[in-house]
Amino acid sequence: MPEFKTLVVPCDFSDHARAALAVACDLARRLGSEIHLLHVIQPPTLAYVTGGGYATAAPAPVDLEELRQTARSALDELAARLDSKGGFTTHVVECPSIEEAILECARQLAADLIVMGTHGRTGLAHIFLGSVAERTLRRAPCPVLTVRAPDETEVRKDRLGMETLREAIERLERSGFRESFRASPDGFLALQTRRIYPPEALIVEETVRFEGESDPDDEAVLYALRARDESVRGTFVATYGPAADPISGELLKRLPTGSD
Repeated sequence: MPEFKTLVVPCDFSDHARAALAVACDLARRLGSEIHLLHVIQPPTLAYVTGGGYATAAPAPVDLEELRQTARSALDELAARLDSKGGFTTHVVECPSIEEAILECARQLAADLIVMGTHGRTGLAHIFLGSVAERTLRRAPCPVLTVRAPDETEVRKDRLGMETLREAIERLERSGFRESFRASPDGFLALQTRRIYPPEALIVEETVRFEGESDPDDEAVLYALRARDESVRGTFVATYGPAADPISGELLKRLPTGSD
């Protein structure tokens, strides 16, 4: 087995990240490795969903130093509860791109292995959004071990009433929202009919935002759209944050809500 002495473990405090940390701790105990716990703070974004529609607004002032201190305390508390033969070092960095922060940390530390959680997405959610773990794996300067939380995590989320992006899309498809829209300079392109709808011709029936425990990597808003002439119902996924598409942003600002 290669000598994995320096392990970088990104941590967003999700169940998947904790599962990855547990695996890293097991490796560290057996190999005498040092674990570097990394938390990435992303700058505030400009896209928000309010009252069932879309709005753009300047983000509220954020005390970044307070965020950094809170993250450091949480990482230190997490490390104190775990047993690792080689010990822990914690890192809190600010970066608009999570994968870029992970890669830079791995390069600076000459890491032997990155151990990180993954949500194991497939299908539409994977096509739309990709994966931080996948993007990291493609560019990492060292091996990457991805870990998914046990299935009981998903059961717990179901009890809390949370949906993944894929589940929300499938639910809306069953309700008749069977078309898929993409953003184009001229409007929303319906992929099945190839018809382009200007934003004013559509109404937002539902919005679902994905963040926090529902699926932290998703960084997306799902829109259920209905044509005013009832010719089509479908879904549109908009990413926000560093992956935000400016064309989508301009179209979404022009979308009427169901009450308009």
